[in-house]
This record gives sequence, structure tokens and C-alpha cells, in this order.
Amino acid sequence: MISCRWARPEDVETIARIGGRCFPAYDPANRAENLRNDPRHKINDILVAEQDGQLVGGATLLPLRVWTGGSEYPAGGVASVFVAPDFRRRGVGQVVMNRILEAHRDRSLALSILYPYDPAFYRRLGYATIERWIELRLRTASLPDSDAKAAVRTANSQDLDAIVDCHQRSLPVHNGAVGRSHRVWERRILSGSRTAVIFERAGKVEGYFLYDLVLTGDSLQQVLYIREWVTPDDEAFRGLLGFVAAQQAQCPEMRLFVPADSPLMLFLAEPRSPNCENPHSGHYSVGQVGTGAMARVVDPVTLFATRRRFFEAPLACRFRLVEKGKAAGDAGTKPVAEVGVGFDGETAWVTRESPSAWLECDPGTLAQIFFGAAKVSDAVQWGTARADSPETIAKLDMLFAQRAPFLHPLDSF
Repeated sequence: MISCRWARPEDVETIARIGGRCFPAYDPANRAENLRNDPRHKINDILVAEQDGQLVGGATLLPLRVWTGGSEYPAGGVASVFVAPDFRRRGVGQVVMNRILEAHRDRSLALSILYPYDPAFYRRLGYATIERWIELRLRTASLPDSDAKAAVRTANSQDLDAIVDCHQRSLPVHNGAVGRSHRVWERRILSGSRTAVIFERAGKVEGYFLYDLVLTGDSLQQVLYIREWVTPDDEAFRGLLGFVAAQQAQCPEMRLFVPADSPLMLFLAEPRSPNCENPHSGHYSVGQVGTGAMARVVDPVTLFATRRRFFEAPLACRFRLVEKGKAAGDAGTKPVAEVGVGFDGETAWVTRESPSAWLECDPGTLAQIFFGAAKVSDAVQWGTARADSPETIAKLDMLFAQRAPFLHPLDSF
């Protein structure tokens, strides 16, 4: 019999030891210290599973505030899901995730987000991919120069509050942004050898990037590895690009993760081979595509009760959620949740009325639609959703349209 409970301080060493066996990159001693002092959660946010009194698995539930459509939503970040090697393939992971999802509902968290170790496992639990990123490796010499770089400088310790404020101001226009506490910034973001570069105008930080330097094997050359790039201002974008271009003598290459629709894609050199490789002074400009976070809707009422920004397409629609793996419209399929929502062309609200228009899909597909990672028309074509009419599908496509979601790598868990 597998049972679950929330961790206590005396469990930390055992969790760290088992985690060291599950994730070889973890050092148990450092892991225990991180668990005790992680600014994103408390010890009792860690769920542990026991069998016959022995701790055999667990996961961490991080309280998050995630932005999309200009509004923030209460969400749970599921991190460090682990099962002791001796107890795998016995249903421990399933029990842990079922209890974690119950905790989302207990805490009124509208969404659940995670970075999957095994995407197929989480798809069976109703999650779907909401993010596709590209890792760019750009020749710094290919970036445009700009006079705006005169307003760019390396940050110092007195700039932390201004950088945090710039990040905070960027949240409403960044689809997939995650809010951070000051303690998270100090302990996780601006830590170690990481450096911040800021664009400053009239004494105010209007953009920044955070980077590490990575050795290339040549003692005189390094890679400028950008961990986060925030430029809500066009002039700041040009200034920071100009600053990076000026580093080409010692940093011939710049690397960073960007969303699939990033304008930085325009600076990829034209490919001369099917592998998109362009030899130039011993390095390349390439773009590598990957998938990031997965998400699912947990509480559709809380999701639609927050009045996010929608595009103009007035509609009253009932959203029906069915279990993952059940084809939309299967005979005998009963919704696991449903909610009536009114749209006035700008905002949405939960209504007790029973609209004639409806959309039926699984929790992961609704998360994809809500973040703009998939269109309703695409989901209908794939067979993961169905609706009452083409008119409803077209209006929902308009309502949920926005730029592709992107979670900064520094917010990964």
C-alpha cells in the first residue's frame, strides 16, 4: 500500500540521498542544503510517498504566478519527481502525481506546469507541450551595431532593484513569464559568476540580459551564453545587440534560448548545407529546435475567473474537459469538469448560463489553447478537440490568439 504525506524537516536527508540515486548530477549534501533553503518553496511543499513506512518517492509542488494574455494565474510547478530505483514500475509515480494534482485543487491552482523527464508519462496524466524553443548559436560578428549601445553597461550590486523592476514590468507582455520574489533573484538568478548587462535611459533600466562566459578550448576566445534576455523596449533591444556585437574579438559566438517566433531568428546566416552550418572563422550560426514545458488545466473555473485580455470575438461558450486518452465525442465519455464562459471581445468571466456554443477537449489541449501554443482549429483537426460549429472554432481562434509562450530557462524547475 502506497501512502503520501507532506515532508517534514527530518525527511530532507533521505530525500536528498534517494534523489542522488535518481539524478546522478545531484550531490546529496548540496541537494539537502538546497532543499532547506530553496527560495521557491518550503519543506512542506515536498510530497513524499511511503510503502510500509519506507520513503520510496516524491515530488515538489512550487507555488507559481504565471502570466499569459496580460494577466497572472495561480499555478503549480511540479519539480523533482522521483521514485527510488528499487520501487520503480510499481505505480509509485502515478500515486504521487495523482496526489499532487489533488493538492493543486486544494490550493486553488488553475494550472499545473512541469518540465518532463518522460513526456509520454505526463501525456497520460493530461499534460501537453505548451512551449517550443530554439537554441541559437549566432556569430557575434553577424549582429548589427547600434549607437544605442552607448546606453548599455555592466550592472553592479546597486542595480538589482532596478533589474527586478524591469523584469516585473515585462511580465504583462511576456506570454509564459513567471513572477519571482526578491529572494529568488538573489539566490538563483544573479548567483555565481553570472553577469548582468543593462540598457539605461534617464536613469531607468529599460532592458537587460544575463550571461555566463563559457570556454571554447581556445584560451583567448569564449562563448557569451545568455541565460535571459528581457527587452520590452525596441531601442533597448538594439542597444543590447550592439553591445554583444562589440564583444566579437573575444566572444565570437553568442548562445541563447528564444521562442520559436523570436526576431533573433533573422540573424541566422543563410545555410550552405542541410545542417544549417556556415563555417566562418571556425564556428557556426545554427538553430536547434526543442520542446520545453508541459502544462494542463486543473481548475477551469479559476482559470477563467481571472480576467485576462482576449481579442475581439464576442461569444458565450461552455468548455468541457474530458480525460486524456478519451477521444473527444466518444460515446459514454463524461466531462471531468466544465464551465460556462462569456467573452465580450476584451475579457472573459464565468457564467452560470448554459451557452449553446461549446468546446470539448482534454486538460492539456485546453492549456495549449489558453497559452496560444495551439489553435482550436488545429486541435479539432488533430482530433483532440471538438466544437459545436465552425463559427465557434473561428471565434475561439481569434479570442486566444497571441505570441508563442516562452518560459525563461532561469525559471525552469
